[in-house]
Amino acid sequence: MDTHVEMEDAILGALRSGAGPLVVDLAEVSFLDSSGIRALLHGREAAIGRGTTLTVRSPQPIVANVLRLTNVAGLLGLSSS
Repeated sequence: MDTHVEMEDAILGALRSGAGPLVVDLAEVSFLDSSGIRALLHGREAAIGRGTTLTVRSPQPIVANVLRLTNVAGLLGLSSS
């Protein structure tokens, strides 16, 4: 919850440096709220704007559930089921 700004800055910094496609590993993320979702979606939009992609991988079950319940799992490359 307190690190969404750092996550978004890291994603945008990687994109500015020309990285892509980006994969965000969520294996160590035990909590994700609306600010974290917003950071991921902002990163995804920025990636698309630069002609690349952003996906997530390895979310813990609770985080995967939040992404599915908010209907953003598919946008981030996760199965929506």
